[in-house]
Amino acid sequence: WKMGCFSFLKLMMFVFNGVIFLSGLAVLGIGIWVKVDGGSFVQILGAAAPQLMQLINVGYLCITVGTFLLLMGFLGCCGAMKESKCLLLTVSAHTRCRLGRSPGPRRRGARACRYDAPTGTAT
Repeated sequence: WKMGCFSFLKLMMFVFNGVIFLSGLAVLGIGIWVKVDGGSFVQILGAAAPQLMQLINVGYLCITVGTFLLLMGFLGCCGAMKESKCLLLTVSAHTRCRLGRSPGPRRRGARACRYDAPTGTAT
């Protein structure tokens, strides 16, 4: 059974985005758990490491980050399996904007990121 280069890349993109999706699901679950049932979370966390008790206050942050990762992982997996250029560019451009990276020689902040439709690149 031979696997071509593009098939291998497609599989690796799916696996990588699947890991991001599952990580987002885990972070989202922890954020919801902290907000819904903070008492049991405090008992478990307090027994494991008392210095980590500050994490109780980041429930909404976990929910936000988890939702973002879940969405990006899902769109990336769909884009890889369907070979959808639009989905893959959306995930790539959005991730690049959130990380504050640009394809050019200069680094710009996330607010300077825009999508150039005629060339299909995020700058």
